[in-house]
Amino acid sequence: MKAVPNEQREAMYALGATRWEVINKAVLPYCRTGMVGGVILGLGRALGETMAVTMVIGNSNKLTASLFSPGATIASTIASQFGEASTGVQTGV
Repeated sequence: MKAVPNEQREAMYALGATRWEVINKAVLPYCRTGMVGGVILGLGRALGETMAVTMVIGNSNKLTASLFSPGATIASTIASQFGEASTGVQTGV
């Protein structure tokens, strides 16, 4: 958002725009592609790391006393059960 030229902001202020109008009409359209790209990269990284941990720790929903037995994290359980989610508690609806 800091990459938006100050001339664009100043031009909106010169036309009588409020601070919210400047953000909404000048800043957000200019930086929208960068923000969308950042969100997609962040989601890809989060899902990639979740699936890697899921595969390494065995993806087992059993509680055992051994540190070397298969297990599951909350993120890996959510990722694994996402395809079978039905309406209600699992989907948050």
